[in-house]
Amino acid sequence: MILIFLYLGGSMATFGAYYIIPSSDYRTIALKILTLIVSVVFSFSIPILLYNQIKKSQYMHENDIYERQLNAQINYYKSITTSGYELRKIRHDYNDLSIGLKSLINSRKYDEVIPLLQKYDSEIISSFQILYNTGNDLTDAILSDKQKNADENIKITFEGSLANVPADNLEICVLFNNMIDIAFENVKEFCGNGKQIISLKAETRAGFLFCSISFPIKNEIKKAQNNVLHHSFAYKTLKNLAEKNGGKIETSLSKNRLAITTGWAINNIS
Repeated sequence: MILIFLYLGGSMATFGAYYIIPSSDYRTIALKILTLIVSVVFSFSIPILLYNQIKKSQYMHENDIYERQLNAQINYYKSITTSGYELRKIRHDYNDLSIGLKSLINSRKYDEVIPLLQKYDSEIISSFQILYNTGNDLTDAILSDKQKNADENIKITFEGSLANVPADNLEICVLFNNMIDIAFENVKEFCGNGKQIISLKAETRAGFLFCSISFPIKNEIKKAQNNVLHHSFAYKTLKNLAEKNGGKIETSLSKNRLAITTGWAINNIS
């Protein structure tokens, strides 16, 4: 509003200088010229300042959305981490219990043992499954959850190790979650119902994390790449995450597969 009032003030000053103030001497002419210059400056600067203000507001809005999404994902990851920890504890307890129960079997106390073993087999082992071993419990839980909720024709593979990544690094889970979401969206849109492989690779070297995901695109691969680069909020999240940590992100095409590769420094890496 201040900029608009300044602009209107400059326009009124120009009008007054030319149509109200008489032009009988050199000082009046100089005043008119000065007023004209000020008006021209305002005419060019006001739109630029307004444009910058609009872009700033848009950036703040997108950043606010990113922060809220990040916080929601962090809470989700914490809940999955708790489930993963409890799962490993249950497995450990079950192994100990199984040894004791087998000893009861050897003592021929079948009526007490067999039903209990079947209950543990059906309710614990089959209900809780960690499908991946990345070296990071949180990432294991994320990938397992994504695979369980994927379409039947989609298989997620993982190659590499995240054993050196701190256990409390939640940003890496934001990374994998958004990478897989991008892959799911594009495989569903551009591939058929045949079996599709989504390949993840990750490793740490000299304090840096390097990660890539590739997935098939059978039709309109250029359109798929354009959608990822310019219309995917998940990709914007990945880009912001990489830039925040002093890294970069890029896409590439090869043999009807679209790949996303990123890398950045990780603090307190072991």
